Amino acid sequence: MPEILRAYTAGSGHLHRRPATLAPGSPADVVVLDVDVLREGPDALCEAQVDLTIAGGRLVHDRLAGQQQSPPARAA
Repeated sequence: MPEILRAYTAGSGHLHRRPATLAPGSPADVVVLDVDVLREGPDALCEAQVDLTIAGGRLVHDRLAGQQQSPPARAA
């Protein structure tokens, strides 16, 4: 499972020529799920709900607070 997540995160960042890690000063695109897929396994992804989404360093979705905003525009 860690290899699958790495392919979707770091691998995707390299494909789009963007930083693929969380670091100070880097734009953050993060999704927080309601399950621990490392513990539960890949089948848990089918039923997982997205609790939080951060795009470009901004909170754009908070399921628990019922908050949703437009994501920031991407630089070309």
